[in-house]
Amino acid sequence: MLNSYSNNKNGEEFKKTVEKIDILKTIDISGINFLDIKTVSTYINFIPTSEKQAKVHFYGEYGSNYPDLQLAKKKDRLNLEIKRFPEAKVDSEKKDSLNLDIYIPNHYNNNIEVKTVSGNVNFGDKNQEVTDDKITEKLELSSMNNENIRIKSISGNIRVYRFNGDTDISTVSGTVFLHYFLFDHNIKVKTTSGNTNISLPENSSFLLRKESVSGNIRSDFPIYLRKNDRFITGEYGHGENSIDINTVSGTTKIARNK
Repeated sequence: MLNSYSNNKNGEEFKKTVEKIDILKTIDISGINFLDIKTVSTYINFIPTSEKQAKVHFYGEYGSNYPDLQLAKKKDRLNLEIKRFPEAKVDSEKKDSLNLDIYIPNHYNNNIEVKTVSGNVNFGDKNQEVTDDKITEKLELSSMNNENIRIKSISGNIRVYRFNGDTDISTVSGTVFLHYFLFDHNIKVKTTSGNTNISLPENSSFLLRKESVSGNIRSDFPIYLRKNDRFITGEYGHGENSIDINTVSGTTKIARNK
């Protein structure tokens, strides 16, 4: 426990308490096809590892409701959730500083779903820079091959880097950035008040469909765009894969990898 002292508006001294938490668990993910993560106000960091088993490290300081790491395995699904308990509230004005490191074995290539509110999220290198803002999220996926990732966030930016799999992303008030080093999959993005940036390799082939109340589209690929009411469609190459974007007041850019 860390204690500090401050004065209130009447000049009276009171104590602000900060609690520490540090939990490390090893998880056997053999037979797991779905990994579900749900958090609030927690920095999530996905780290690829050559180890056979997954590890979860939950640590940091909190000055509000007690956070608890809960794991539940049911058939082929593993649920990981950070729950907050109002009855175990700490009397403090200090903001929470909580971290959740999830070490994912390289052989795991199944589904990952993340639901988060007010928390930064990083996929890949732990040392990558992430903006530390309570209402800002960044999701960055580095050299991971998963069958499907589904991301739902409130008030946050999403960054997926060097990915090879299907993506289904939904965000409110956030920018989406997707980078594929191989593109043989489908992309689905739904945003409110946010731009969408997609970076693809030169040999990509896709069918584009965008629905937008307002906002334009830019592409480094020579696409003939057809517009009908709120819908914009186009095709590059043989159109073997789909890019489906639904935005409210957002610009879409499709760029070539550099």
